[in-house]
Amino acid sequence: MSVEIPFDILLQVLEHLDYLDLYNLSLVNRTFNETATKLLYRTVILSPTQSNTLNLRQKSQELNQLFISACLPSNCSYVLELRISGYLNTRSAPLNKFSTVLCHAIQQWSNVQTIVLTPQAYPQDLMENVLAALLNCAHLNHLTINSSCCDENCVPILTRLTALTSLTIENPTRVMLQALPEWLGRLQPTLTKLILKDNCGSVTPGVLKSFIPSLQQIETFGLGLSYSLTNDDVFKFLERLPALRSLDLRYYLQIRPTTVPIRLLSLRYFTVRYISVETRSERDHLCKWIRTVTRNSPLTTLTLINEYQWRRAAALSFSTLVECLSRRHSNTLISVNLGSALVGEPALKCLFESCRNLETVELGTRPEIIRKLPSLVGSHSRVRSTTFRTPLTRPSKTNLDGDTIVQVMKTWPDHSLRHLSINDSSWEVSWKYRTEAGECEFVVNSKSMPGHRTAVV
Repeated sequence: MSVEIPFDILLQVLEHLDYLDLYNLSLVNRTFNETATKLLYRTVILSPTQSNTLNLRQKSQELNQLFISACLPSNCSYVLELRISGYLNTRSAPLNKFSTVLCHAIQQWSNVQTIVLTPQAYPQDLMENVLAALLNCAHLNHLTINSSCCDENCVPILTRLTALTSLTIENPTRVMLQALPEWLGRLQPTLTKLILKDNCGSVTPGVLKSFIPSLQQIETFGLGLSYSLTNDDVFKFLERLPALRSLDLRYYLQIRPTTVPIRLLSLRYFTVRYISVETRSERDHLCKWIRTVTRNSPLTTLTLINEYQWRRAAALSFSTLVECLSRRHSNTLISVNLGSALVGEPALKCLFESCRNLETVELGTRPEIIRKLPSLVGSHSRVRSTTFRTPLTRPSKTNLDGDTIVQVMKTWPDHSLRHLSINDSSWEVSWKYRTEAGECEFVVNSKSMPGHRTAVV
């Protein structure tokens, strides 16, 4: 007897599958086809890679099959997101007809809500035509652009867009920053997220000050690297954003001491981008800056992103920072993501025992500490997911075999841990019910280690 799965439930299940699986399921029956098609064409991506050779025969931009299929009348209504990036064909019209094709596609995708325009190479006539087409997108809420949309010809068109809830600008130009305060004034009724990413060298204290009247409702703000700004300049600006809940800042070392106290009473999520610290003094400056920003905040999530993680640097401990955060934000902290930053056993124990609402952890440590994890976690633990890296030890030398991992997850208090990752390997646990015996099995499955068998505890 066949069982009909409700559309809403099927949609949530298929959201976890990749494109190939979705395509195969679309061929099962009409119900699966309708559900899979909705997900297949939800996001259209065109991101050509850079080519080292010039193909003189390629006059126009090559389109992938997803883009072509999404333009069919039967699929147009499913497109909710468009992402254009990479290295487009730089030939101009009339040889390159991509500008016309893209504008026509945007007009057909009447339900599009998110558009990302961040190409590294593109034809000169592309952006002006595309931005003009965006003016007719009735449901456009989220927009991400880079410097390709920030020249003197594009900015006047761009600033006519209204009703945006999220705006992200990568490498904002001086022309864009001059027009941005007036544009933000028109976006004020709806805008809740503003991100200025990467090279923000043109952002000065005066520019930040001009934003303040239009950002009183802003909940998420991000700022890239600008040597024109001191910590005092940034702190003064942030304190005048009363609704700020999420903050993304690029840190750089400043020897001049901070004189302005900062009180971000609504800040919940804090992301710090920095380059590799080489000395203990640099590490201490970074940790002090983080503590200063979050001192008076009900912080729930801290994320550290090392933008130069590929560069080999000194392995410095961030244990002091973890201990301080564990004590100051013990009642609110839910997620701690330090990347590969090293944390010692006492600090890790303090984190697990103090933060009773902690659910996810990602940091660097030593293999011998990973074996002791269950003993470092209190009986009240709510930790669901952990990711550990061992930057001081080669992955092949960690000596953490499958049996050790099973033992760690088996002895975890209340079996609350569901996901454990170590370097490039990960394990997940689940409960498997035996209908015959009526018993429940604790199952540990390896997701990334070929040949590692499932362990049943």
